[in-house]
Amino acid sequence: MQNRTLLAALALVPGLVLALPARADLSGAMAAYVRADYASAQRQLLELAQQGESAAQLYLGRLYQEGRGVGQDYAEAARWYGLASAGGNLPARYSLGSLYFQGRGVARNHTEALALIRSAAEQGLLQAQFELGSMYASGQGAVRDFREAVRWTRMAAERGDAQAQFNLGVFYRNGQGVAQSYQEALYWYRRAADQGELGAIYNLGWMYAGALGVRQDRVRAYALFSVVAERDEARQSARDALAPRLTLQELHSAQQLAARLNGAGTISKLLEQPAVSGSGAAR
Repeated sequence: MQNRTLLAALALVPGLVLALPARADLSGAMAAYVRADYASAQRQLLELAQQGESAAQLYLGRLYQEGRGVGQDYAEAARWYGLASAGGNLPARYSLGSLYFQGRGVARNHTEALALIRSAAEQGLLQAQFELGSMYASGQGAVRDFREAVRWTRMAAERGDAQAQFNLGVFYRNGQGVAQSYQEALYWYRRAADQGELGAIYNLGWMYAGALGVRQDRVRAYALFSVVAERDEARQSARDALAPRLTLQELHSAQQLAARLNGAGTISKLLEQPAVSGSGAAR
């Protein structure tokens, strides 16, 4: 109260300018973070984090985890993630779970990792839902359970995560945790492919090559394999192995379609169009 009275009195003195300390604000700290001025971001984030701002604690943890603006320090990252998580910050909870899973900055503890990641997933964090599905599918950090893998993966897939859509397609293709369905596999591969997920585009190629849920169409298969091969040299072999099985007319049509697919925003719409001349379909 005395300080407030003093400030009010000083404000009445003509020509007096008060030099009050500048307070860090989250928007300024994040602006520094985005422009990669990590030293400035760290100073501002630290002030806010010490005042209990969970978003600042989260990003301060990331700076320590990644060694940006500060020396890399996983233990310090875990400390700030823990404080933010206790304040209800879900990305921080997920990040802390990941550190427990890897044993970085904390003793490796898959039980704790699973609990933290599951908590974030249950409260709607998409990244945690995807990761939880992957943990159940792989059996790493959780007992392998494909039904649980499908459940959590589906949540992320329905929210638009391309990797989750691809993984869900794989579950349907293989009948893991769900009844096998090539049609469902195609649906999820196409949704992922429309977002540029290479694994989904590649698997779609195999579906067309092997007549799995669709009529065999080597032209479409070759075109899809070509899209992948241009972006991933390690997967050129599927395209190259299929080429000798196409006529010159089919190969030309496939190359034209590949060019169109490369420039397409939605691969699935092009695939749904009538077959191109010389489709290479099974007769």
